[in-house]
Amino acid sequence: MNKLIMPSGQVASSPEDSKRSPSRLFLSHSLLSMAFRPLFLLASIVSVCVLLMWLGLLSGALLTVGPNLTAVVWHSHEMVYGFAATVAVGFLLTAVQTWTKRSTLPPAAMLCLIALWLSVRVSFWLLEKELGWFILLLQGSWWLLVLYHLAKPIWQSRNRRNYVFVVLLSMMMLLNLAVLYSDLIAQNAQLALHLVRTNILLFTLLIGLLGGRVIPFFTQSGLARIGMILTPRLTPKILEVTLLLSSLLGVLGFFVSYFIELYFSPGYLMLGSGCLHLMRMTYWHSFQSIKVALLWSLHLSYFILALGLILLGLSYFLPALNFSNALHIITIGAVGLMILTMMSRVSLGHTGRALVVSRFMVLAFACLILATFARFTLVLLQLYWWAWSVSAALWIVAFLLFIKVYLPILFAPRHS
Repeated sequence: MNKLIMPSGQVASSPEDSKRSPSRLFLSHSLLSMAFRPLFLLASIVSVCVLLMWLGLLSGALLTVGPNLTAVVWHSHEMVYGFAATVAVGFLLTAVQTWTKRSTLPPAAMLCLIALWLSVRVSFWLLEKELGWFILLLQGSWWLLVLYHLAKPIWQSRNRRNYVFVVLLSMMMLLNLAVLYSDLIAQNAQLALHLVRTNILLFTLLIGLLGGRVIPFFTQSGLARIGMILTPRLTPKILEVTLLLSSLLGVLGFFVSYFIELYFSPGYLMLGSGCLHLMRMTYWHSFQSIKVALLWSLHLSYFILALGLILLGLSYFLPALNFSNALHIITIGAVGLMILTMMSRVSLGHTGRALVVSRFMVLAFACLILATFARFTLVLLQLYWWAWSVSAALWIVAFLLFIKVYLPILFAPRHS
């Protein structure tokens, strides 16, 4: 009997299903049908757990995060790689199927990816520092599996436009391994933190590339659904090229500044990039997006990205502005909010559901906006404990809401 392959990749139920082995039934489960399903869920869960443990460390209720990484490096590593990079991988492995019309991860490879991801998380707590090389091997294996299944369909289809994402993820992999090597092997926590911050700036580049593609398109199509027909406005090529160059040079300048003294401050490049992002937004009909939650949250996260880069640049020249504080505007309000919005949209769209978020998710978006404001302003007022605890608590609420709403969706078959 021929079997029907559903759009999500799973096999439709048939009388033969009862004869299939439990392992085959498990591999055909909807959760393993596309990369976004398990990776979005795992990333959200780990972000909640990491921040709960981070609050425990700050309050003294928790004394250690295991024998391996320095506490602050562990916190940064897990939020950047265990959370943000995992979501980016889930999104790109899903999107590449649309871009190339080819499948990416088969269920068995998906299980391997999940197992490696979980092994890295657990190894930080269970393995001794002397086994740091093994942790590097686990993390490197995860990245290589990701890159293989991302690059293969892009290369086979000669999808040159998206080669850049293979390059960006390769750079993230190298930075990730360098972070672990610096702290676990070289015992240089300061260098590890610098590399994590470099990766956060690399995320601003990724957001700029993806945002430039999807935000105008999502805005036009999303507003068309409610009867608002907009005339597309193309961003000038010179603006796109200048923004890309300033962003690249800003990341490179920040990275190099740790090792050698530069003749110029990377702050100028960050300031310039932030202003160029604002200019770019003027072509995107941002004010019209206020009527659709999945749109205004995207536009707002991109605006916060621009604002964060401007404040990051100003921190080089204004002593009152702390670099780390400005960086958290980007990590919470830009990366966090855009991830939450994109996870919500992708989880609805790729499971055949209407692109309308519930009131719980609107509340989740609001929590991240408040978390961004609290983290920045309370530090300016030197209320450090309140800044850390309030922003972390709001983040936890936001992603618990996501898990509550999307757990059944991510486990369920695609709507026909």
